[in-house]
Amino acid sequence: MTKSRSAIFLKLVKASHQHQNFSSSDSDSVLQERRTHYGLSKVSTVSDDELKSIVEEAVMHVPSPFNMQAGRAIILTGAASDKLWLNIVLPGYLKLVGGDGEPRDRCQQPSHLIIIDLSERAINQNTTKIKEYAAGYGTVMFFEDQAVIDSLSAKIPL
Repeated sequence: MTKSRSAIFLKLVKASHQHQNFSSSDSDSVLQERRTHYGLSKVSTVSDDELKSIVEEAVMHVPSPFNMQAGRAIILTGAASDKLWLNIVLPGYLKLVGGDGEPRDRCQQPSHLIIIDLSERAINQNTTKIKEYAAGYGTVMFFEDQAVIDSLSAKIPL
């Protein structure tokens, strides 16, 4: 992580640990021992305005090639986040792995659609994981603005 990314990460960690005694001296151990925790809830420890500010800062300070700043983010909370996970991601995942109860005829599948064979146990574990994500306060989706990348690519000869 670059220094600025570390600082942004620590700001997020501090915000999520407001109720604990968290000091800057803990920063090295926090970065080295960080783990993802899935005990998500619909309650946020920071305001929506603070969340927006943290994400904007992260997007603005993440290094990019030629300083093109193509990084973007979308913040979804409440029903919009639930819809993403339960109405888009979960059905899409189940369709991809054939876990939606529909029989699969490999000969009838379009050539661009690849069905992944997973055990029922793996499908159930991943379905549970997706539902755990939906249990969170919100979702931040990071992506690159392809128009910015294409514009820069057109200016640089290969």
